[in-house]
Amino acid sequence: MNQEQFTQLSTVIDSLSPSQRHQLLDRLQHPEAIPDILEHLEQNLQSHLQCPKCSHKAIHRWGTFKGMQRYRCCGCRKTFTALTGTPLTWLRNRDRWMEYAQSMLDSETLRKAAARCGIHLSTAFRWRHRFLKLADQLNAHEFTGIVEADQTMFRESFKGQRKITARPTRKRGGDNKSDTHWVSV
Repeated sequence: MNQEQFTQLSTVIDSLSPSQRHQLLDRLQHPEAIPDILEHLEQNLQSHLQCPKCSHKAIHRWGTFKGMQRYRCCGCRKTFTALTGTPLTWLRNRDRWMEYAQSMLDSETLRKAAARCGIHLSTAFRWRHRFLKLADQLNAHEFTGIVEADQTMFRESFKGQRKITARPTRKRGGDNKSDTHWVSV
């Protein structure tokens, strides 16, 4: 914005009503920012800046793409953003991602989440799987230290099998646990 446009804007601001000024102030204080997920991915890319295709480290900025910084590799000359190679690549409606993530945290059904975010049911289904893949990718850390595991016992069902050789048949009535076949997992 040049100086002339700024002076025009300031004269228009002087003519606003108090409620309009309040709305403008609120909008200036809370701009429509990119979702927190994108900020996290941008910071992660900045800390490990290399080409996702050829792992070349000579990278330079190459404009923006849909509000995100785009980069170009000097080795393979491919362009990429922070979303390249993530499950969120090519997903639309970024302004609704955080609302959908909150609906997932609230354990809402797909239909409720779709209605809450104003998206189609099939979109909600696809987003759920993409967001779960992203969570796996972001939290992919190896265990260190001591890891403990316990044994769990489940009843094994032979329903529908023609030949049952693992256990003797049971009579109806009662739940006699002594002759039940248990499987250790």
